[in-house]
Amino acid sequence: MSGVKRLGPGGSKPRKKPPAPASAVRAQTSGTGLSTSDDDDEVMNNLRDLVEGRAPLDFTDSDEFVEGRAADCSRLDLSRLRDGVFAIQDTLDLHGHNREEAFAAVLGFFAESLKRGYRCVNVICGRGLHTPGGVPVLKELLVRWLVQGRLSYNVLAFSSAKRHDGGVGAIYVLLRRNPKRV
Repeated sequence: MSGVKRLGPGGSKPRKKPPAPASAVRAQTSGTGLSTSDDDDEVMNNLRDLVEGRAPLDFTDSDEFVEGRAADCSRLDLSRLRDGVFAIQDTLDLHGHNREEAFAAVLGFFAESLKRGYRCVNVICGRGLHTPGGVPVLKELLVRWLVQGRLSYNVLAFSSAKRHDGGVGAIYVLLRRNPKRV
């Protein structure tokens, strides 16, 4: 009977050796120069700071974070926009809008912002958490409008907002000083 394995006592599969306790793992790595205990302590301290609000939560490495810049926009300006250095001069909330309403609202908002000489505005588009499939439809459309078409002519850069301004559900937009057209 080739390929047959003997069952353990009582008709069950033979038991595997249980995993080593964390203290044994630490003891095994201590001779290698690795400091697992210190690494664990650092991770726990960082987590505690996040939970208690003493450390910022960084979404820049998440799939929800968006940013972009025109070829003539400096990396410094994009960095300053991402860091929330520019004063937000006006905000538009797109919650509850359909595609057509959202485009008309953004178009009018940009036209008025440019007329007033605003440099930095915030557009709240939401994260799409309440849409079928959790897809951020308005956010994806907004990004497309910012990089192509008639709105893009006046966009120097854009970036997901800081948490207190809407986080990854909002987008800072840095407008050109000299508007081209809307």
